[in-house]
Amino acid sequence: MIRLIEPPSSGRVTGGYRYNAELIKRLQSTGLGTVEHVASSELAGARFAEEDVLVFDSLYLATQDPPEWLAEAPRTVLLLHYLPSLDPTCSEAERARATERESAWFAAVERVVTTSRSMAERLASRSARAVYHAAPGVGSGFRPHAGPPAGEGPCRVLVVGTITAAKGQLEIVEALAAQERPVELVLLGDDRTDEDYVRRVRDAGAGLALELPGCVPPEEVPRALQRAHLVVSGSTFESYGMAVAEAVSMGVPVVAYRAGEIGEWVVSGENGYLIEPGDRNGFDERLASLVREPERLEALRQSERRVFFPSWDYTFERFLRAAREEDFEGDGADQPEVTLYSRCPLPTHLGRFEVEVYRLEGGEEALLIYQGDLSGSDPPFVRVHSECFTGEILGSLKCDCRPQLDKALQEVARRGRGAVVYLRQEGRGIGLGNKILAYAEQEKGADTIEANERLGFPADLRDFRVAAVMLASKGVTTVALNTNNPNKVASLEANGISVQRVLPSHTDPNPHNVEYLVTKFASMGHAGLEQAL
Repeated sequence: MIRLIEPPSSGRVTGGYRYNAELIKRLQSTGLGTVEHVASSELAGARFAEEDVLVFDSLYLATQDPPEWLAEAPRTVLLLHYLPSLDPTCSEAERARATERESAWFAAVERVVTTSRSMAERLASRSARAVYHAAPGVGSGFRPHAGPPAGEGPCRVLVVGTITAAKGQLEIVEALAAQERPVELVLLGDDRTDEDYVRRVRDAGAGLALELPGCVPPEEVPRALQRAHLVVSGSTFESYGMAVAEAVSMGVPVVAYRAGEIGEWVVSGENGYLIEPGDRNGFDERLASLVREPERLEALRQSERRVFFPSWDYTFERFLRAAREEDFEGDGADQPEVTLYSRCPLPTHLGRFEVEVYRLEGGEEALLIYQGDLSGSDPPFVRVHSECFTGEILGSLKCDCRPQLDKALQEVARRGRGAVVYLRQEGRGIGLGNKILAYAEQEKGADTIEANERLGFPADLRDFRVAAVMLASKGVTTVALNTNNPNKVASLEANGISVQRVLPSHTDPNPHNVEYLVTKFASMGHAGLEQAL
């Protein structure tokens, strides 16, 4: 049993709380774990079963040394959302004490799970324990939106975060209060932590239409983003920046300091503006210019640049790997970051298709070829297809890739709605050169799996997660998937795309590929081939 142990809280909407809430929801629904609310003052006396996996929230680092019994507990994890020692409002003495407490926790637990890649890199030099990265997901409610134009009515600005000096809400309010254009400002987050600071914020915003809703249900965050023209983050020490990630995924422009992972998502002049930490004047000037010039803000809102994020189900899988495995073997592959690079309509012999090219980490590209509006409750026809130069260009008879692609495109055209996700994963992920080497092994008698193994490769190296990210960017939540491969179904399901039904891909075997098809059917679990074989 996994027990996520956190201090009592009441409806906070900032990143760490919502991250925990998503994990808890899945732990409880799967029966794999539960949550324990334990006040810091009661932690020393808490006791749990030896077989439990104990996951401690990083809020304890701010107030509590690790209990003495923790060092003897067999399976312990620190879920690290932030490091108190990085808070710029700390005095030197407070920072030294925070650093000492953090080091004690790192020494006491078996492993650390951090939500931030930059935090994981920072910890590499501070913790001898295994450090695992499980980035937050973005929920299904955070879809690209098209709200009212930025020039209509007051400028609506949203800030998400606990209202404290470390989050910089006072500076944001002061900058906006000096503008002539009417501004509606919503500060979404816990307003009970520092009452004096909240009073100063209210006083500074006396001339604004200022709302402080306090603690609200997490589902209010996407609704607030739908209404916003601009999202602003005044924090200079974010470990991740979940609200910024959510804004970027929805296409809401952002003004933020370059902190945590924010610098990887926001590109100045394309989907917002980044300010270097410490440049208060630059921050105020950029914020003011966007309020004064709604046409510039609208241009950011209409930008085609999007960054897409993993689903919460994928985050949960990553968390489980750290929490449940007996032997930690290091961090695995992250959910790939995907950016829409270009798009254009393309006339073909089957009709007009929309073609979008996405850039992946490392410079690779993937394509989305589609017709019609893919969003909506009716699942679109979708095929996730891997590149095959030998079959699709040279007409090789050793596989069935070209007939599968042709039939999928024909079906999209027939329906007038659907998509082919085209991934550059030649040879089931081993590349064209190695694929030809594998073909040479097949000429010596190996089947398609044995050929890969002789070259030192597994049967299938492909990664279908990017397909789920690309489909989600079009508002797709469920699909009718054209595939014979159960791994494609599992990957989409694990990454937030529900496969409502599977539509097998039927092709006719020939003397050159029949053994290949038999191997896929008998050894790789591919369905849809029974009739042909």
